[in-house]
Amino acid sequence: MMKLIYYIERIEIIHRLISHRNTGTPSELANKIHLSTSRLSRIIEELRDMGAPIKYDRQSTTYYYEHPYEISVVLTFGAKQHVD
Repeated sequence: MMKLIYYIERIEIIHRLISHRNTGTPSELANKIHLSTSRLSRIIEELRDMGAPIKYDRQSTTYYYEHPYEISVVLTFGAKQHVD
């Protein structure tokens, strides 16, 4: 469970930095969130696979969203209700 929460927190940080066009280079972003560059690349690809319009601007050295994009995560815990 803690791994899931940690992963979600990373996604939130990545999303916030991308939204503000403040990621830096891929290696800088990986260092900011304590990941390897290859792990960061996999996360970026996973987000793209889920529809995130993530692009990279080499001139500004930052990731950005091609158009406005939001990420929302909802976790619900508890007993599942039985429906007859």
